[in-house]
Amino acid sequence: EGHDDLRLLSPFSELLSHAMSINLDELSNDEHAHVPFVVLILQFLEKWKKEHNGELPTAYKQKKEFALFLMDQRRNNTDRVGKMQEENFSEGKRKCNSVLSEYKIPEGVQRLLDSDKCNITAKSSDFWWVCSALKDFVTANNVLPLNGGLPDMEGSSAQFVDLQRVYKTKANEDIEFVKERLEEKSTQLTQGNKTIPSDFIERMCKNARHIDNISTHKLSLEEEKKRISARSLCSEGGQLFVLFRACDLFFSEHQRWPGDVPHNVDYSDDIGLLEESLKSVTAAFGIETDISSDLIAEMCRYGGSQLHTTSAFLGGVISQELIKVITNQYVPANNTLIYNAITSTTETLCL
Repeated sequence: EGHDDLRLLSPFSELLSHAMSINLDELSNDEHAHVPFVVLILQFLEKWKKEHNGELPTAYKQKKEFALFLMDQRRNNTDRVGKMQEENFSEGKRKCNSVLSEYKIPEGVQRLLDSDKCNITAKSSDFWWVCSALKDFVTANNVLPLNGGLPDMEGSSAQFVDLQRVYKTKANEDIEFVKERLEEKSTQLTQGNKTIPSDFIERMCKNARHIDNISTHKLSLEEEKKRISARSLCSEGGQLFVLFRACDLFFSEHQRWPGDVPHNVDYSDDIGLLEESLKSVTAAFGIETDISSDLIAEMCRYGGSQLHTTSAFLGGVISQELIKVITNQYVPANNTLIYNAITSTTETLCL
């Protein structure tokens, strides 16, 4: 549901024309009960606006009121007692809170469009070329290209196909806009020598709300002062990260992990040594951060053990991340992923 791109609060002209062309009063009871909720909401939004000085139901309270208003539009039972049980209206009611949200370009996508890399050159990658054209599209239309897909919904096959055709036609028009802009840019920057695979352009347009670019750096750069801020390490995952680096330093100095001692030796003596390593690490990072004494003691109690359940989980995570990178699908974890097996939580640190 979160991926649906229906544009009901600001419908494109073809969509609104299609919805308003259906005369609900002339439909049989069976046909009336199989009108897609998209059409119902668009029609009754127009009626709602006339009764509310042109205002749209964007606030949560207004959405609830509109949902009840929508249900009131069901046909009466033949005995005039109550309303008919029309599932398409009930579906529309359930969808109101999500589909009646004001259109916003996701922050991550907006950051990409505002990036200096959108000022492309002949050497820019295909990704940034398309981002540059998407930026032009947004400038011209104030929205991203339409996805063109529809979720499953109650409705007759004929009405669903007609509605789907409207969305797909608009999505294809948006794609053509982007392709034309790319051709113009190619002519300006490369005398027409730059070509980008059509399927790549289409894929980026259809998934424009979810595109992302992740820039990573070498692990050694983490040791540069001012690269890591104390603010980024204020969470428990951040504290564990610093402790892991302190453990690495501890190992390089003592050739063993904190707490990795014979059974007849008290591991608590390593707590003070680990605290010294921790001071060196935070000094190298140029930060000051308070690490929980319980975490330091737990790291020593752990004693460098390797638990098979933890290893299996991490192996699965790494496999998933590799598949993401190889297939260029879904967003891989950005930078550092911390897994806390005690609380069964993960946290990503963008250091």
